[in-house]
Parts: sequence; structure tokens; C-alpha cells
Amino acid sequence: MYGNHVGLSGPTREYVRDRLSSLVQEVCHRTPEEIRDTATIDRELEMESVQMVELQVAIETEFDITLDFLEVLRLNSFRRITDYVHALASASIGTSAAS
Repeated sequence: MYGNHVGLSGPTREYVRDRLSSLVQEVCHRTPEEIRDTATIDRELEMESVQMVELQVAIETEFDITLDFLEVLRLNSFRRITDYVHALASASIGTSAAS
């Protein structure tokens, strides 16, 4: 799933950030320059609710995880959301390896 971008504990944070950036570009029609770590979903990225749902589905599909939508809204910044997705994807790898 992650190619060479995964260690024993899951995908690297850089890989997660790059994939999230690509997904935001695709779903929200934003340029790479607009997707800074400090960008917020409600201000700089100006995501509409439909885009948020589309992005959530895309992230869940890409990383085989389940996001807490309210947690994503609470985190708000691209950096915090990246950290959240990275933690979930890493935990998912650990759980599937234990199965």
C-alpha cells in the first residue's frame, strides 16, 4: 500500500503529509503553495462541508483507517490533521500486523 514509504510502525510522516497534500489538491482544488502546515481548513483552505466529506472518504480509503470527523474539525490545521492521520495509519499497521 505504501511502497518504500513505510517502516515497521507504518507510513512515514512525510509520506502521509505528501499524500494528504495531494488529496487536498484533488478534492479542494488547491495549489501546493496553499497547503502549508499552518493552513486551516476553515480559513486558508476554505473547505466546504461537501469537500470535507469527500476528503474524509479519500483519506480513509487511502490509509485504510476510520477518521473521527469531529476530531478533524477540532484539529483544524493541516499539520495537526497530518499528525492525526499519521498516528491512525501507524496504529492500523500495528493492529493488522498483530492479526
